[in-house]
Amino acid sequence: MSLDAARFAEMMKQAALLALDERAPFAFCIGTVVSPEPSLRVRVEQRLVLSEKQLLLTNAVRDYYVKLSTCGESTGQADGTAHTTEHSRRPPAAPEDYGAFDSHDHEYKGDKWFKVNLKLKAGESVLLLRIDGGQKYIILDRLEAPKNA
Repeated sequence: MSLDAARFAEMMKQAALLALDERAPFAFCIGTVVSPEPSLRVRVEQRLVLSEKQLLLTNAVRDYYVKLSTCGESTGQADGTAHTTEHSRRPPAAPEDYGAFDSHDHEYKGDKWFKVNLKLKAGESVLLLRIDGGQKYIILDRLEAPKNA
């Protein structure tokens, strides 16, 4: 049985494409958070649900702490609200965020730790990067900004 040149070339092309696809170092895909806790699970395809062991998270999709340097004065009012000078460059605090306190003045400066709350929630759509031939996935970001809880 002999192959003509055109058929042989087509078979070689298909073999090369299959080899490239299997060696693909990465690919982008979209997933949906099935459950954030107690163990993160993300559905990528109808039958493929990724477990926490397969997922790597960026800071865009997890809670983390950041140290910020602050400089300014803070005045606590007797009504339980906090006001800051424009030197502190932070938004005014909402009264419900703080317990009531006596009126006072103090300097507000130095390094302070703040928690950034970006943990994933069930139902959110995420952008993933498949690596290691599909053994691991990096969750790069949400497809929409997080909603206020």
